[in-house]
Amino acid sequence: YLAEVCYKRGNLEQSFKYYDEILSIDNNDVVALNNYAYYLALEKKDLNKALEMSAKTLKKEPDNSTYLDTYAYILFLIKKYPEALKYIELAILKGGTNSGAVLEHYGDILYMNGQVDLAVSTWKEAKEKGETSEFIDIKIESRELHE
Repeated sequence: YLAEVCYKRGNLEQSFKYYDEILSIDNNDVVALNNYAYYLALEKKDLNKALEMSAKTLKKEPDNSTYLDTYAYILFLIKKYPEALKYIELAILKGGTNSGAVLEHYGDILYMNGQVDLAVSTWKEAKEKGETSEFIDIKIESRELHE
């Protein structure tokens, strides 16, 4: 919980320190692995480390849409777009359509795979669900990816 609170309050260094401590005690804690990996991805830091941690979550829980989304998003950030599409589609199949954040990631990945029309309609659906980035309206209006 301390790691989460620190991250939400913008104290990234302390948050990441707590996550390192958690994982030094139990390096298979899937919640800590996923959250840490996702926060690293959001900050675009240590993406190889994030990818490794995220991969561990998928070995433990391969049908978890949240973990699939995290893995896909990291692949997207390291420009492995076809592979990212494969994992985000699995996330969608496993229940990811209930999350605006997952749908927005899906739209971003679709866009980078050349599927602009589908990306825009997915961004619109994401906006309806909520929990999207501050760029969702710009993406929809411009039909382009913005971060």
